[in-house]
Amino acid sequence: MDSKRAEVLYLRATLLLSRERASEAAAIFRSMAPEGLPPDLLYMPWRLLGEMSPAESNPYTAPIAEAAKAGQLPPLLEARVLAAQGLFDKALQSYLRTAPSEWTSLDLADFRIMLTDESTRNEAGTVLLAAFKGGKLSPEMHSAAAGLLLRKGGDPPKEKLRAFLENNPEAAAAAEKTMASLIDDRKMFLEEKFRELTEKHRAAKPESLIDESIILLTIASANSDKESFERWSSELQRRFPQDEVTVWINSLASQ
Repeated sequence: MDSKRAEVLYLRATLLLSRERASEAAAIFRSMAPEGLPPDLLYMPWRLLGEMSPAESNPYTAPIAEAAKAGQLPPLLEARVLAAQGLFDKALQSYLRTAPSEWTSLDLADFRIMLTDESTRNEAGTVLLAAFKGGKLSPEMHSAAAGLLLRKGGDPPKEKLRAFLENNPEAAAAAEKTMASLIDDRKMFLEEKFRELTEKHRAAKPESLIDESIILLTIASANSDKESFERWSSELQRRFPQDEVTVWINSLASQ
């Protein structure tokens, strides 16, 4: 496919995405040859196909992984791709070259994993704490970062985080909203209102939710909404790739 043709198809797919026609955009991206695109244009189709069809082979994975390792991507995209490849130490070094104000729930999902990886745990905590204290994160990201740091333990102490939230009303409000939503999720789960729970989060991005919510939604969807089960269970398996988690998810799927 010549570069002119690739450019036209890419623009068409981008337009479809802007109109929330993701399936049609994904079909166009899958029909294209990744080799005909510049490195910085590989990210969108790679991410979209990965989200739309996580169980299928993604033709953009190999070329974007090579581009990331060769330093041909912007630092933020490079960090996300390296993290997706499991190269957390290199991803963290790439995150050091980004502006925390650009971080989204995708990036905090990467930090969630790096905070549990022995090779990156301490440095990831330091980087996340610096971004947290620097006031560069949005209120929503402040809330999510606070949760990650509190679960990490050690530095920063809980007292420091609480003091920060007391002095930052926007971050505190976001944290309160997250906790209220989680309490509501727990209540619906215990009352076995599984379909209501999955409907509540149907428009949510999986990577934006905390671990407990993902676990509740995986179980709830297995009992009420098989279509969304793959979505939530895939996110759970991405965060916890251990064999025992895979076995448990397979057992839920067979119910």
